[in-house]
Amino acid sequence: MAKQAGARAAQFGIQEDPCEIADSQLMGRFRDVGMPLRSLDKNGQVESEVRQVVKRATPPPNAFTYPKDYQVKNVAQMQREAQDQMRSGMPNMEEIMKHLPRDGSGGPPPGVEEQMRKLQEMMDRYKQQ
Repeated sequence: MAKQAGARAAQFGIQEDPCEIADSQLMGRFRDVGMPLRSLDKNGQVESEVRQVVKRATPPPNAFTYPKDYQVKNVAQMQREAQDQMRSGMPNMEEIMKHLPRDGSGGPPPGVEEQMRKLQEMMDRYKQQ
């Protein structure tokens, strides 16, 4: 159903919020298999665990308030800001590469160099528009 709604929205040029898409998919998965109460890292160590569920808990009054300096933005505003940042000039990818973690061989992790090169080419093309 979510895929159909997304396809219809795309026909009209409406872009869906990726967070909403992920949330919808995740909630469907939780409905099917249940909510995980413990998560483990790749070594089998507990990362997080629900130890107690309180049914009638009362959150503090400020639990769901935004910080005073927080700005609520819609997807279109965020896209415009990202485009403006790209137009104003992103740092050179070579400069970013200097700050990436190394894989022990002295170079960036496998595949990152190629991805960064492609991103730089995309940004160069975008700046020319």
